[in-house]
Amino acid sequence: MTHRQPIGNDTVLHPARKGKIKVEANIYHPCLAAGFRNFMRQFNKEEKAILKKDAKTRFAFVPQRLEISWNPELNRFPFNVLYMGTRIDNGRQVTGSALYEPEFHTYKKDGYLSCMRYRNVYGDNCHLIIGYDDKDKKYSATKYINDECVSTTDGGDDWDLFFIHLTGFGLVNGERCKFDPPKALPTA
Repeated sequence: MTHRQPIGNDTVLHPARKGKIKVEANIYHPCLAAGFRNFMRQFNKEEKAILKKDAKTRFAFVPQRLEISWNPELNRFPFNVLYMGTRIDNGRQVTGSALYEPEFHTYKKDGYLSCMRYRNVYGDNCHLIIGYDDKDKKYSATKYINDECVSTTDGGDDWDLFFIHLTGFGLVNGERCKFDPPKALPTA
C-alpha cells in the first residue's frame, strides 16, 4: 500500500482503497514566508542548520465523503483522512503518511451534534475525533497522539477548506505512519 505523488488531474491514487483523494493545496502563503524569513534572521548558523534539517514539505488532502444509503447522517463524514509529510534526510527525500479510517461503532449523535472517531491504521495510539454541528453548520476535529491532544481544527460548512486546515500541517512527532523508501534527490 503506497501513496503516490500527484498525477494527471491533481489526484493521489491510493490502491488499497476505492476512490481518489484530491490534493487541494500545498500550504503556502507569501505572508507566512516573509514571517518565517524574519524569524530565521534571529538565529545563528547552527540553529538555522537544525531548523533547516527539520523543515518539511506540507501537503493538504481533501477526502471523499462517505456514501452510505442506510444511514445518510454518516455522509457528512469523510471516507478516510490522510496526513503526509516529506523531508530531506542525508540528501534523500523521505515521505511518510498516516491514514485514518472511521470506526462506525463510535458514531454518536446528541441533539444537533454528531461525532465519530477515526483510527490510525498504523497504530492504536493515534486517532481523530471529527464532529459536525447541524445547527451551526460547523465541522470540528481533534487529533490525538498517545492520548494527548496535538491539534484542534474548527471550521464552517466548507468541506474542502476544513480538510485543508485539518491535514495541512502534516505528520506530528510520535504519529504512527508508513515511510516510503528514501529517494535520491536529482543533481543539477
